[in-house]
Amino acid sequence: QIGKIYIWVAAAAPASDRGCVTAYPGILSPAPFVICVQCPAGACDRFSLPGGRVKLAKRLPARREGPAWYPDHPCRTAVNTVHLTPKGPNATDCDGGIRGDYKRFAPAGPGFRLAAWTNSEPMGTAVDICFCIDTNCSDPSSAWFKAGQLAIVATRLVTSGSLLAGPAGRATAPPREFGQPGQIALNLALRAYDNPSPVLGLQEA
Repeated sequence: QIGKIYIWVAAAAPASDRGCVTAYPGILSPAPFVICVQCPAGACDRFSLPGGRVKLAKRLPARREGPAWYPDHPCRTAVNTVHLTPKGPNATDCDGGIRGDYKRFAPAGPGFRLAAWTNSEPMGTAVDICFCIDTNCSDPSSAWFKAGQLAIVATRLVTSGSLLAGPAGRATAPPREFGQPGQIALNLALRAYDNPSPVLGLQEA
């Protein structure tokens, strides 16, 4: 043996997932989520200093990707996308918790959101999940690297209707009364180009 290769894997998870047991490569833009980073053995012990150790940055397809030590790695200079909420110190300024097998990054509140993403970014634009395990990640020379990527999915309402009971059974009609059973149909053609599956916030029949 002449060395070891460590592999980190990051993805989104529902805000209710406290143990990082699920992983979603895509999210519906308004859906709340947290970031889970699965760590190799011995590589994610409790960090000695708190601080921002994850960044959700707009992916720049024109910039080439490379290893963590590449001086122009996009994650070194990336910042959180302006569409990420909440903003400020409650966003990604957390240490991921005490577990060594995974790190769970969640803001104070129900979860991260990218609700305005699909109104501002071209379809197919993704988010890089940048991660840092250095002692002080605020140091400009700290080693940030890409641990995952999220596809942001938009939806478009196709039809909606109320379910009405009549002599011939159930039928649909234009929605007209609050509180009555109904159904909606969404256009899945607006998925990102890489067609992620599963998508947090979407459940297909």
